[in-house]
Amino acid sequence: MADRSRLIILHTNDIHSRFEQMPRIAGLMNRIRREAAAESEFLTVDCGDHMDRAFIETEGTRGMANVEMMNRMRLDAALIGNNEGLTLSIPELERAYRQAHFPVLCANLRLPGGNRQPDWLLPWQIRQVGRLTVALIGVTVAYGEFYRLMGWEIKDPVETVSRVLEQVRGRAHVVVLLSHLGLAQDRLLVEKVPGIDILLGGHTHHLLEQPEKECGTLICAAGKFGTHVGRVDLTYDFELGRPVELSGCCLPVAGEGEDPAIASALARIRRESEERLTRPVTVLTEPLPVRPDRETQLGNLLADAVRRETGAAFALVNAGQLVGGLEAGVVTEGRLHQICPSPIHACLASLTGADLLQALEESLLPENIGRFIYGYGFRGTTLGMLCVSGLTVFYDQTASPYHRIVRAESSEGPLEPERIYSVGTIDMFMFGLGYLSLAKGMVIRYFLPSFLRELLAGELKNAVDSPEDVWQKRWIPV
Repeated sequence: MADRSRLIILHTNDIHSRFEQMPRIAGLMNRIRREAAAESEFLTVDCGDHMDRAFIETEGTRGMANVEMMNRMRLDAALIGNNEGLTLSIPELERAYRQAHFPVLCANLRLPGGNRQPDWLLPWQIRQVGRLTVALIGVTVAYGEFYRLMGWEIKDPVETVSRVLEQVRGRAHVVVLLSHLGLAQDRLLVEKVPGIDILLGGHTHHLLEQPEKECGTLICAAGKFGTHVGRVDLTYDFELGRPVELSGCCLPVAGEGEDPAIASALARIRRESEERLTRPVTVLTEPLPVRPDRETQLGNLLADAVRRETGAAFALVNAGQLVGGLEAGVVTEGRLHQICPSPIHACLASLTGADLLQALEESLLPENIGRFIYGYGFRGTTLGMLCVSGLTVFYDQTASPYHRIVRAESSEGPLEPERIYSVGTIDMFMFGLGYLSLAKGMVIRYFLPSFLRELLAGELKNAVDSPEDVWQKRWIPV
């Protein structure tokens, strides 16, 4: 009889704090463990972006709620994705992951000033699973400038995996890479780095209902938002010294029974998160409504906040960053999180007057104002028109599209198409989401770690402290 061992790996990725899915995810995992316990060993891992600060549980606990859920799901390892590493500070990550009952992996994320990592973060782990030894390696997407601003150094993932494989090769029966690089980069990596048995991926939200087999590596991924759990089945033959059966699939969690303990814990976590976010920011004597299709005082205050943060002569931000207005009375941190949920940052960029005027023209088109967008940090619903600060835009709504801007002027005079301006704006525009002409600019500086809602909080305090300031309209019909 062949000397063999079976292993089932359950994997998730890009859950993005969809806490409502977690009781069913746990229920599915528990059911599989029960059904196959007599004949298989198990590993359960998450491949990054479990956290998303657009959701109150993560915002209120700075990720500790996510770690509690992963503990309750009995994870064996978790990878840091960009939504962990770029939206939480190093001290916040440490506080959250100190509570973890599992190793936190990422081989290409380092502290500056040397090739070292904090003691709560491991590059890889050799794990004994029954009779099998499994090498787990983690790598995340290399957003160099952003990680530098958060206090990290990010290394090239291909070079990192190649180096780590030299350390673990021969010490494990099976090599598993947890990747938060995206599918295209996963394919390139396995072409360049042989010796990976299984790659569990994420970042680009791809759902591989049937895994890909590339260069001897099984590439798997389970989509986004916790709608599926990935499953890999492996049979290892000790006489042959290699896996002899290797397959995978993705299992939908819809209709799965909930884990009652996790459902109960979530209700408590939400109450605690709401309580933490009741800290007051300011008090308004008048309500500040907002609309995506027209200029509002609140939208202008958001643009003012970006201009103040970047030090630019003028600034632009889309009204869709605000998904609601503010009522008169006490404004809390929780309410600002509700109306401005996106983990978006300000940036300073150099743009031509022509590209700025193009964006302002597009800002008057109904199909742009109401366009649904998602990604690159944006967690709103529609794009919305451009809110401006330090800029006055004169327009003729009766003119034909793309010929409606009569002129736009700042303190430096009218915008000149050929001139290059330093403009305060937001990172998602630079990534090519929203007003595409703004992506043609060159970024001078990103302003991390503050989110737009934190900048807005400061601007609201300034507005309340200076009640004599009268709201001046910036879009002037002619």
